[in-house]
Amino acid sequence: METSPLLTVEQLQAELGYKNVFEECEVIYHAGHVYRYRKLIVRSENEALPKVIFLMDHTLENMEYFSIHSWSDDLFQCDFEVQDAVTLTKQFISQKFCVIETLGVGDKFYGSGLNSPTGLPMSLDKEATQLHRCFFGKEPIIEKVDFSRYVLDETFQLFFEKGFVSEFGLAKCSTELGAAIDRQTASFCR
Repeated sequence: METSPLLTVEQLQAELGYKNVFEECEVIYHAGHVYRYRKLIVRSENEALPKVIFLMDHTLENMEYFSIHSWSDDLFQCDFEVQDAVTLTKQFISQKFCVIETLGVGDKFYGSGLNSPTGLPMSLDKEATQLHRCFFGKEPIIEKVDFSRYVLDETFQLFFEKGFVSEFGLAKCSTELGAAIDRQTASFCR
């Protein structure tokens, strides 16, 4: 029995109401295997600015990977449903949220996360020096880290945002962080 594609360029363009969607074929060699993929890319007119990638298997029946700029679901363990990924993409294009990259000295990358346009990361590496607030179709906004808005957890050597600490207490921040990030990401799918 033949199945229909989960997502095509035309379907994604229609779902998003946005025409700058392109397809590329990609071959990845991983753990001695060859994987053929079709990459659906949503980008602004300026190709250097943040983009969204849906990595589909070669039949377009399974989504293997989803990323918004430097934030991504894990390769080969994609937990996102296509419709949630499409919804997140719509929200990103309309600038309902941004990707915040955390960088240190020499632009060392410490991670990224989805956040509201004016929000703060829930945690920061102690070596972080700047945040890049990345919106679709715009140059990143670069901000110096304001550590006065964070509390240092000596045990984990991480800074936790004060609002997050007041919600859970410092002792529970490290165990609640993953679930809180998942809840925040899910909120952008609505």
